[in-house]
Amino acid sequence: MSSQLVRRAQALTDFEKVRVEQIREIIAKQLEGELRSYWKIGELICEIYQHAERFVAEHGRAKALEQNMTGVQRVALIAQELNLNPKVLMDAMRVVERWETEERFLEIAASSKQKMMTFGHMKELSRLADDSLAKHYAIEAAKQNWSVRELQLALKGLEGKAPLRGPGRKPKVPENLETCILSMQNALTAIKNKITTVWFGSEYDLLAELAEIDPKLFAEDPAFFDRIVEVHALAQEVSMLLSDAVERFSACIDELASAFNTSEQPEAIDTEFTIVESAEETDEDQYDEEQD
Repeated sequence: MSSQLVRRAQALTDFEKVRVEQIREIIAKQLEGELRSYWKIGELICEIYQHAERFVAEHGRAKALEQNMTGVQRVALIAQELNLNPKVLMDAMRVVERWETEERFLEIAASSKQKMMTFGHMKELSRLADDSLAKHYAIEAAKQNWSVRELQLALKGLEGKAPLRGPGRKPKVPENLETCILSMQNALTAIKNKITTVWFGSEYDLLAELAEIDPKLFAEDPAFFDRIVEVHALAQEVSMLLSDAVERFSACIDELASAFNTSEQPEAIDTEFTIVESAEETDEDQYDEEQD
């Protein structure tokens, strides 16, 4: 058979094209139904997990672990009741946490007219913090007919080049020196309060919690351990950045101080102290409001 005849045989007829489109619509509806089901499951697991974590907040993680009342433990129990892998339920919950609304979730899943994403694909796309980037890779995955593993490998190549999942609000850039200094005061005071009161305080101590946690929980939910490792890496990065920033800031302050008249220094120091004290009080008020 000639190559021309082969090409002609491989091309779809108009009759076939119509039916292919019908099949494609059926598959898309089936996938959309599957995605909606996973989303509803994710929402319910979110409720279960958050309800358990309120118990943790009220009674402490040590007591919650002892009574099998942490979020991870309750989800594991639910999975056992449903004869499912706990990871499936945790994945559904994290997808809901990432996309926040079903409409936004389905919009990304249906980005390509060629093929709707499966839940496995959407779970991988949930790692991206940028919706437009997630949409781009959804379209690319459909065009290339990527499996979930192939999409996973493509996203792995993005590490260090594109933002993965994280805080979505972009920090406001200060307009001048005064707003920058105030921004620094508030941000640093907030971090100080988080460290001394929220994360490593007398009422809650992260290190004590980690020392008491059952390693079996990590086997049931490896993604939870991955999150702890990610936070540790981020903390190290912030520590290095802060150390470098403080060193450069200190050098600049030393140069400015040498230009001041000695008699003017006490007034400048008193003014700065008043501002810092005010900033700390404001941040603590905000923290109390958040806790309420």
